[in-house]
Amino acid sequence: MAALTIVWGLLNLGLAITVFVISWRNFRIYSERYGSLATGILLLLTAAMCQSSGKKQSAGANPAAFQTTISSSLIQDDGFHSYSVQLADFGFSKLTQRVIVNQSDSATAQLSSYVNLTGFMSGISWTSIYTSVTVGADRHLRYNSSGTLQWLLLGIPLYTQAKHFTGDVPTTNTKVQ
Repeated sequence: MAALTIVWGLLNLGLAITVFVISWRNFRIYSERYGSLATGILLLLTAAMCQSSGKKQSAGANPAAFQTTISSSLIQDDGFHSYSVQLADFGFSKLTQRVIVNQSDSATAQLSSYVNLTGFMSGISWTSIYTSVTVGADRHLRYNSSGTLQWLLLGIPLYTQAKHFTGDVPTTNTKVQ
């Protein structure tokens, strides 16, 4: 999967450079024929049409982020702990889930989680649908995450995969902050 993602990203990068070179030549010919002002207006109109489709996420919280309050007797350690779980490795990019446990007082603790894609992301996009973290009877944290991985070619979606991940949060990779 990692090799396919790397090849897919390089294909996207190569196509983007090719489109830029072809466009540059065409705009240069257009500039010689119609002048610099007309070319500037054409470039501005072209850039305006290449903007996103208008789907903007709200400025609020991620709808697929998870947050709950649990009894502090269910967690192993006191204080603030941040755990990172690598869900998938795509070569230059990685899909990770972050689990944060924050014991604010002696009775309760905040448990929150989110999933994100990091690294070189040319040609792929992740959308979280659902994520949760539970505390088992053995006081271990278990994660459950779902989302869609979208394969894009020059920003155009070609294929969408549903992905689901479950497992135990490794507490040995604790980052105490």
